[in-house]
Amino acid sequence: MLTEYIHTAVIGAGLSGLAFASEFDSSRVRVFERSSHPGGKASSVRVGTSTFDCTGHWLHLRKGKFRDKFLKNFPGKLLEVERKALVFIDNHYMPYPFQAHLFHLGAEKSARLLESFLEKKTTEDTSFEGLLKNAFGDEMYSVFFEPYNKKIWGIHPSKLAGSLTARYVPVPHDDEIITGAKTDRVTGIGYNQILYYPDRGGIGTIAQYLADQLDDGVLSTNSEITGVDTENKMITVNNRKKVRYEHLVSTAFLPDFFNLLKAPPMGKLNLSYRNLSFADVTIKRNPDVVDFHWAYVVDPEIPVYRVGLYSAVAPYMAAKGEHSVYVEFTDDIDDLSAAEKSVRELFLRMNLIETEEDIKYLKLRRIKGAYPHFDENYIRVIDALRKYLEKQDVYLLGRFGSFIYSSMGEDMENAVSLAERLNNE
Repeated sequence: MLTEYIHTAVIGAGLSGLAFASEFDSSRVRVFERSSHPGGKASSVRVGTSTFDCTGHWLHLRKGKFRDKFLKNFPGKLLEVERKALVFIDNHYMPYPFQAHLFHLGAEKSARLLESFLEKKTTEDTSFEGLLKNAFGDEMYSVFFEPYNKKIWGIHPSKLAGSLTARYVPVPHDDEIITGAKTDRVTGIGYNQILYYPDRGGIGTIAQYLADQLDDGVLSTNSEITGVDTENKMITVNNRKKVRYEHLVSTAFLPDFFNLLKAPPMGKLNLSYRNLSFADVTIKRNPDVVDFHWAYVVDPEIPVYRVGLYSAVAPYMAAKGEHSVYVEFTDDIDDLSAAEKSVRELFLRMNLIETEEDIKYLKLRRIKGAYPHFDENYIRVIDALRKYLEKQDVYLLGRFGSFIYSSMGEDMENAVSLAERLNNE
């Protein structure tokens, strides 16, 4: 079979791949997507009366050129929503972030945590555990940060590098923590306080918009990359077609991409990660439910670490009188009956439903590699691999392609920056 040629080949038509292609010279780029439609993890499905994304895909955009252009050109309306996040602990709700709202734990407990915070001692422990204790004290660490982070990352905080993981934890000023322990004061602390969401269709509308900006022939669906030869700058599509390139941009899950390399720079990609099992759920809306967009579930005995209400952000995501919900599990599970039992028990505790019969629909799904482990080995491996690939004109993009923990807005901004850079080569 004759070999085709394209200046820049992109693996994956998720938001990163689509954003890159939308800013690149259309005559010199092609996006290869193994699925029959664009979007990747930023896709939406309609089931009965509910719309579901792949868990909480909320769009956060930093101020700048990309944000201004996106908000101006996106067809239809983007809802601008002020974040309503809560923490569910000891069977009751409190505002997020935990460390700035200790008052809600009760006088005795909040006083104990505040005392520990004020008497905290700085150690030389550079693990995530050490940095959390240095920032918040032993008591806050043991009550919230240790159990919650163990649940979300699937690994103990002592095994994670603090310099890489701590950026995801809001650190209020000391006076905010002190005031929040003594008074019922809800403040807008933490990153991503404003989110954007399409006024119809779910988050998949954004991916479809980006795909629609591409010229005919740029996006090739049902096109799986089955081999990568970086030395000869050639990819294999669907095990048969060969495509030569000058630049290759990959948004594919990094360990999977590494396995495609004909001549990998190291024998084994020694990276650790946690998969995510989650459930799409439709429930009858409890009129007495606490109003929130998502809630962090702390208690270790509950096999769930976060619950989010799509329809609390965008009411059209569920029928009137219902909520469309996502539930993120602590463990990688495939036992539907166990998942249903956990959801029923938790939703009753959270007052999301009044009776078990209020759960109308539940389906389990899975995201491979949702949480990379930023352990001590991470920097060495990632840096070495990225340097090797970029010498071969191969570039990594996106949360999964770069093996990072990022927002959709960040991923699209990085994609546009790379497109602008390579456009001039």
